[in-house]
Amino acid sequence: MKNALYILDPGALDRIYGPAERADLANRLNLPGPPLAAADALAQPRRLAEMEVLLTGWGAPRLDARFLELAPRLEAVF
Repeated sequence: MKNALYILDPGALDRIYGPAERADLANRLNLPGPPLAAADALAQPRRLAEMEVLLTGWGAPRLDARFLELAPRLEAVF
């Protein structure tokens, strides 16, 4: 299973990913821990380094050179 993280504004999770979608994603991806705000994710480089799939929406982190350097295994962004 691919390692994934939800990184978005905390209030956006339920508006973007409903219970059925989150359950389906949890069956297909390894989601270690709760959703993170962008600033919190950047403060946890170890989690970003292991992430292969980014699940995001409003409040997404800027996918700039710094972020991509912290997330070298990133393969997909949704």
